[in-house]
Amino acid sequence: MLDVNQKIHAIDTALEHVLNGPKEGVEISEYEIDGLRVKKRNPIELIKELQKLKGALVAKTRPRYLRYVF
Repeated sequence: MLDVNQKIHAIDTALEHVLNGPKEGVEISEYEIDGLRVKKRNPIELIKELQKLKGALVAKTRPRYLRYVF
């Protein structure tokens, strides 16, 4: 199992692969990260879904509240 930061890094890597795919003549529409499979009809939808997943993971790492002591 990957921790949250490792998952975020894996998503960034996946996004790079999807974006570089057309340059190499390969269209990527499916990706699996730590047992979670994301499959879309085209790379643009896959990119949007990976960005949503990354946003949800980043939100988990942020504190829910801040406490100020004066």
